[in-house]
Amino acid sequence: PVPNLSVQPKKSLQGKSTTITGAMGGQFAAMQLQPQTKSK
Repeated sequence: PVPNLSVQPKKSLQGKSTTITGAMGGQFAAMQLQPQTKSK
């Protein structure tokens, strides 16, 4: 996900991959929440 973060801003400026960026952002957030829940 690290390299994707670098690509997101460029795609956001283009506006072509807005949906992809949103989907990736949602998945990335979900992945972050999952390990936290397991840790607890």
